[in-house]
Amino acid sequence: MLSGFVVILHILHLLVSFSSIHYYIIKATHKHYEIMLVYKAVNNELPPYMRQMFAYCSEQSTRTTRQSTSNKLVVPKPHLESFRRSLAYRGPTAWNSLPVDIRTAPTLASFKRLSVLLLTSMRIL
Repeated sequence: MLSGFVVILHILHLLVSFSSIHYYIIKATHKHYEIMLVYKAVNNELPPYMRQMFAYCSEQSTRTTRQSTSNKLVVPKPHLESFRRSLAYRGPTAWNSLPVDIRTAPTLASFKRLSVLLLTSMRIL
């Protein structure tokens, strides 16, 4: 019985320490790096094995739809819950949530600047 109490105290200690170091900032920074990797893959700045994870909606469909003309990536259907934590799933999901002017930034430096401005305006970063 005492060991269960010690485990609960340890969990409470972890929760307090995560909130004190602003764990949400760590998650937002992780999202920012994921989006930067997708930008580099889309603009052919990564090796081919990394670029193969991402495909435009226009490449998948033969019909012209709003989604196929909006520079969005295909989000693969997750069959396992663990796949939702992979870059192949989280990357396109985060990319598609960005505004069009950020997705079409001409350089990596301007993309970084615009994405940080977006994340700070949303009070995520």
